[in-house]
Amino acid sequence: MGGLLAASGEECLFIVLALDNLDHLEIVAPVGVPARLRDLVGACIVAECPAGTVLARREGRQFVIMLPGVDASGAVRLADRLIRAVPRCRIEAGGRHHAVTARIATVSTALACPRTPERVLQLADAAAVLARSRVSGPGTVFLKGDTALAAVELAARHLLDLPAALEQGRIHLCAQEIVSLDPEPGGAREYEVLMQLVDEDGRLHAPGSFIDGAEKSGLIELLDRSVISTALLGHADILQRARNVRLSLNLSGRSISSPDLWPFLQDVIGRSGVAPARIQFEITETAAILDLPVAQQTVRSMRAAGCRVALDDFGAGLSGFAYLNSFELDGIKIDGALIQKLTDPESVETAVVSTLIALGRRLGLEVVAEHVSTEPALDVLRAMGVGKVQGFLLGCPKNLRQVLDAGANSV
Repeated sequence: MGGLLAASGEECLFIVLALDNLDHLEIVAPVGVPARLRDLVGACIVAECPAGTVLARREGRQFVIMLPGVDASGAVRLADRLIRAVPRCRIEAGGRHHAVTARIATVSTALACPRTPERVLQLADAAAVLARSRVSGPGTVFLKGDTALAAVELAARHLLDLPAALEQGRIHLCAQEIVSLDPEPGGAREYEVLMQLVDEDGRLHAPGSFIDGAEKSGLIELLDRSVISTALLGHADILQRARNVRLSLNLSGRSISSPDLWPFLQDVIGRSGVAPARIQFEITETAAILDLPVAQQTVRSMRAAGCRVALDDFGAGLSGFAYLNSFELDGIKIDGALIQKLTDPESVETAVVSTLIALGRRLGLEVVAEHVSTEPALDVLRAMGVGKVQGFLLGCPKNLRQVLDAGANSV
């Protein structure tokens, strides 16, 4: 590959082809079939590619094809041919035909810095991750810039750093206020506890760079418990004084599916001395609940103890509506992505948000709108009858201890 990079001048396109469902095939197919199928796909790639292309790497489920002298339109046409050709590579064994599909990303070596074989292969790995995440079915992604690839690489670094960050206390907690549009005089102030990763150089990173990987890897359970322990036990002294402050803590679908979650929460809440009525747990919709009966029992235990439970990111997917029927809840938090187009009365988002607010009120649930960032959006939400709002318009996230200090001093 080094010679090819040197000879190709400033730029050479390459295709990353990642096979889908190979892990499932390894479970159900006779021994040796997955390896034979990989060989068959490799031969198919060679047959489909024009003269001069180079199969630079064939490893596991991934193929890297260098395309010297091929322009962008030619690369896209080749990617489309390969997408159609891979499922036709079939092997008959055990009375069945076995085949796989593929995801493809087309990338330029110009995005590799430094432009070395090692860096190009790293770029190929990042492109394969993007291809799998961006396309709901077999298809192709053409990467024209390095922003998306940089985000994938940053997420990989943060995911690998997360265990050490948890052990070393490098998860920074902050809080953002949830504001009532009809506040009671002397009523409690409510804050959602948020987190940031502090890297080894002391820089803060938003959770968007590591939450998805944490949920897929299972690290989210450790992360959720660490945040809850730090928020309640690490601030127990000041929470005793800031009695007018309520905290809202996030739990992923994976976490709430764990049968030992409630004993853990019960222990932490008990040792913190914080009244359960001052605590709300938000079940996020970004990861599926793996064991619904366990999750239902956990929610019942939370509410029986006096804690509140809400569905977070409501409206982001269809699972939230199923959860409305599955759980006894106190509230819903409307997904922030729906709030962005509220100033357009004809937008789908406006109709959806209005419907969700009406649904929540009819079910007797507290409704919170997230990511409120403009006065016009706030005016629309107020007219729709939403109960509470949260977002940069109302206040940016602040250090959790500073927020609690202010709450303690206001008592």
